[in-house]
Amino acid sequence: MRKLSLVALLLTVLSSAFASEKGDITVISDSSAVFRVYYSKPNVSKVKVSIYNESGQKVFGETIRNREGFVRPYNMKELPAGVYTFEIEDENETKRFEYTYADKSFRTTGSSLIVSVKKLDADKFLLALGNAKNEEVKIEILNEKNELLYSAAELVENQFAQLYNLQSISSRKLTFKIFNKAGEVEEFIF
Repeated sequence: MRKLSLVALLLTVLSSAFASEKGDITVISDSSAVFRVYYSKPNVSKVKVSIYNESGQKVFGETIRNREGFVRPYNMKELPAGVYTFEIEDENETKRFEYTYADKSFRTTGSSLIVSVKKLDADKFLLALGNAKNEEVKIEILNEKNELLYSAAELVENQFAQLYNLQSISSRKLTFKIFNKAGEVEEFIF
């Protein structure tokens, strides 16, 4: 009976981990200088993306024609370190995301792989992997008892991002482990 309950829990975890959220907007960085806007609102015709420096001056702006959503990278490498605000505006809402760009905030493994896990809210986590050249990685999510909740292998050609919705998990502590091809581990504890 315990095994059946565990299998049911795992299926629930897997189905909720891959559930997509309608109308989501977020900005993450998957390297020290590249920030990505993830926009997943269908049926919106135009989206304005603006970037402001800490003085409030607009340093970049563009309008993107949207059909089903998009992912757009923004390379900050040529900009000075500081606090930047990403403003994403569509016909229904405007969202702002503030980040400190310091050109050093993400972990690199012994390979060229850059790993980032961000907690977006109480139940959602965004895993981003970058700079890989056809590198296979193993992803594990464990609870506070170090029990395996999720495991997958992914081939990362350049970049990879996955949103995990873990609302059905009652664990107080979650650990993400990412293993590169050399077996090195990056660990993120929430």
